[in-house]
Amino acid sequence: MLDRLHEHLRTAGAYTHVYRVTDAHGRSRRLRLVAKSTAKDDRVLSLHGFVLDVTNDVQTWQTDAIDQAMQHRAAIEQAKGALMLAFHIDDVEAFDMLRAFSSRQNRRLADVAAYITASLSDPTFIDPDPVQVLLEIVAASAVQPVRQPHPQGG
Repeated sequence: MLDRLHEHLRTAGAYTHVYRVTDAHGRSRRLRLVAKSTAKDDRVLSLHGFVLDVTNDVQTWQTDAIDQAMQHRAAIEQAKGALMLAFHIDDVEAFDMLRAFSSRQNRRLADVAAYITASLSDPTFIDPDPVQVLLEIVAASAVQPVRQPHPQGG
């Protein structure tokens, strides 16, 4: 893990890695580091991103995520495609990222994917760097109000 971190402190670009760690209670956890290092004159100046816990502790949550994915496949596939292009990852890793964003934000996976895809054309998120755009979109999605279910009969 430390070797990879040092590598990204030497070379600018986007990256994501999954690490297996043991928490203070002895439980095995999978953490995904999603980040981008920026450079000037071949010298890395900054490193920013976030860590997501992608451990799947609850089987019912997994089943719900799969059901939602099937119902809202188009938005999810588009969001996965954007993540795949920006972070140079495969479709499984992109879906894992969406699930982690969903869990971390306590939002439905389909809502997170819909927000990402809708925001890709939002002029608020203009940047020539697609990685930066996606990092900003994901950060902004965390502060969006959670959609409330409609009351019966209304």
